[in-house]
Amino acid sequence: MSINRIHACLILVSLLLIFIQNSVATNASSNSTDIFEVNDSTLNRTIDTHPFFILDCYAPWCEPCIRLNTTIHKLANDLNGQIAVGQIDMDLNRRTEVMYNITGYPTILIFEKRKLVDRQLGNLSEPELVDVLSRVDPNLNTSNVNLATEHHGNYPIRTRVERE
Repeated sequence: MSINRIHACLILVSLLLIFIQNSVATNASSNSTDIFEVNDSTLNRTIDTHPFFILDCYAPWCEPCIRLNTTIHKLANDLNGQIAVGQIDMDLNRRTEVMYNITGYPTILIFEKRKLVDRQLGNLSEPELVDVLSRVDPNLNTSNVNLATEHHGNYPIRTRVERE
């Protein structure tokens, strides 16, 4: 077999693998909800676009943030279409950190109709986060949420933002 044929075969195999990988990723993403990675420049536009928006303020080096990430992704999937979820790296977005007085990680900010209505500091378990979201929006349908998850053992500091 000539070198040109070997190269052509390798290119075809590579293209086939890329196609298969993209097909798998597309099928996986069609069954899950997107989580927006926002930054200082895109945050306001993202909040304005979604009537019920949850923002996970994290630091990549923060262990509780890493644990909460799994909970956030699962909940976004379970509440698909009812909430929009964003994540923001606080190490890279100091303007947002100052604007919302983020003093610890992870911090969850909950926006309803463009207004900050609740903030939670600490690693919430899924049942705790569902409870908070249900208090903010009593009409939230949580029937798809399987709350049989274990508690992380970290008790969040709850601070309610009063509605105007």
